[in-house]
Amino acid sequence: MTKTGRSLLITSAVISLVIVGFTIFGDRGLLSYLTLREKQREISGEVIVLEEENRELTEELIKLENPAYRERVIRQTLGMVKPGETVYIFPSEKK
Repeated sequence: MTKTGRSLLITSAVISLVIVGFTIFGDRGLLSYLTLREKQREISGEVIVLEEENRELTEELIKLENPAYRERVIRQTLGMVKPGETVYIFPSEKK
């Protein structure tokens, strides 16, 4: 092989290695792509969970428009009673 042919081969090999390096390790390379794809999967899972939570909260808001339901929730969560009502508190059973 001639000296020119050998230097051309070495130059081609170096350029090829640089291109392969950028393809794998560059900002838009394979490793970056795989990392972004995994992050997208995680975010998609979070979106599904948040959409379900949003649906449940929307349903709760619709229920709270009903005065009877709203009163029941207030009584249960805040322990409120109407005037003249007597509240009986029973001790819980310990096992």
